[in-house]
Amino acid sequence: MKVTGGFLRSRRIVSSKTLDLRPTSNKVKQALFNTLLHRYTESKNFEKFRVLEPFGGTGAISIEAISRGASKAKIIEKDKKNFLACLKNINLLNLTDRIDLINADFFKINLCNYKFNFIYVDPPYNSNLINRALEKILDEKAFDKKNIFVCESEKNYLIKDNYKKYIKSQKTYGRSDLSFFILSSSTK
Repeated sequence: MKVTGGFLRSRRIVSSKTLDLRPTSNKVKQALFNTLLHRYTESKNFEKFRVLEPFGGTGAISIEAISRGASKAKIIEKDKKNFLACLKNINLLNLTDRIDLINADFFKINLCNYKFNFIYVDPPYNSNLINRALEKILDEKAFDKKNIFVCESEKNYLIKDNYKKYIKSQKTYGRSDLSFFILSSSTK
């Protein structure tokens, strides 16, 4: 796995050897950031973005976001082996001042004091955690005035009807779906 763009382009990202880790492929990462930067934001605005990656795994999405200009990131990873691999990546890439890494269960963290512009949710497939994560983020208003929320899920994952109205686009890559949501301070 490598960083696909920005000042860290082509740098390697290490991964733990756990069975539940399914890192986002370079192809999907590149498509995600191309869509994000060219369709939903202007590159100059991305420099102000604060990223939340609640199921961090290797931290690849936050690292990619920082490499492409995001200002800060918060990664939450529950699994100890994945957490240690993510910590190693952050240290190897000298990103300790820009990425806050927490070893905890995302659903036990209070997000009320945080405001993010870009939230990337990619829990383990077949865990049915996307709807629950979206509900937590909305309930705790963990986003700035305008926010981009992206979910990576198994193909044809069923997003709850009351959240579907916020989906701006969906793309399928192999067995993965990317859903792009736009949330604002008036979203309930």
